[in-house]
Amino acid sequence: MDVHGESSAMGPYVWCVLGALLGWAASLVTVKGFVPMVESIAVGMFGAFLGGEFLPQMLMVPTPGGPGVSPATIGMAAGAAVACLLLLAAMRRSVGPMKPHKKRKPG
Repeated sequence: MDVHGESSAMGPYVWCVLGALLGWAASLVTVKGFVPMVESIAVGMFGAFLGGEFLPQMLMVPTPGGPGVSPATIGMAAGAAVACLLLLAAMRRSVGPMKPHKKRKPG
């Protein structure tokens, strides 16, 4: 890690790029359309951020300035992004696609 903390400062950007790439790849395989693709990318970024920032702080030995970017934190970020994308796919299967013109039945 650099004296000025530059390695730790790059972490959120690395997690967002990693999550966006994983979300984009998942959207190519699973869903069709622009809105589900954006949703997959956002969920991938969210999961990678959680996995890259919070999991290392809970599971790894604390270091001054945070864990930074390392192979272990990149693996945790990728694993969390994949887990969030799998959860999104399971929710899409159980709930079904959202339709803006769907009306509620009275009663």
